[in-house]
Amino acid sequence: MKSIDEKTKAKKSDLVLELEKQLETKQTLYLRALADYQNLERRTQTQVASDRQNFLFGFFRDLIEIKNDLDTAEIFNQDEGLKLIRNKFSQFFSKQGISEFNPEGAEFNPEQMECVQLVAGKSDHRVVKVLEKGYLYKNELIKPAKVVVSKLEVSLPTEE
Repeated sequence: MKSIDEKTKAKKSDLVLELEKQLETKQTLYLRALADYQNLERRTQTQVASDRQNFLFGFFRDLIEIKNDLDTAEIFNQDEGLKLIRNKFSQFFSKQGISEFNPEGAEFNPEQMECVQLVAGKSDHRVVKVLEKGYLYKNELIKPAKVVVSKLEVSLPTEE
């Protein structure tokens, strides 16, 4: 028969094992909760950055429309005040990291350009006219250039 001391030791040993199991379970739950929190924090930061960029791109697109209108107005009206405002827009865009690109004569790039018209030409997939310049924000496309693209003329032999 076991003595009282051995029974007490066995109970204590069982209790220690049970407490170790509980501690291990709690530690696993804690580590999972910590990982979930860190993932949530990362997703939140990513979402905030994405929302900020979407806002900026929308804001910049609106300003680009105004600048395009000023560019068009300057064609018809050579006013010094208008030129000054256009220059301020250009300085603002430059300061913000916005650059414009004019792809005239370049090969058509569907990632940066929007083809609004095809015309017959001597070369294929070349930009022959730029209707609206394109804009980049730190090398990321804000607004594609609207262009007219040439399509190679193929002359078929005539039958006589």
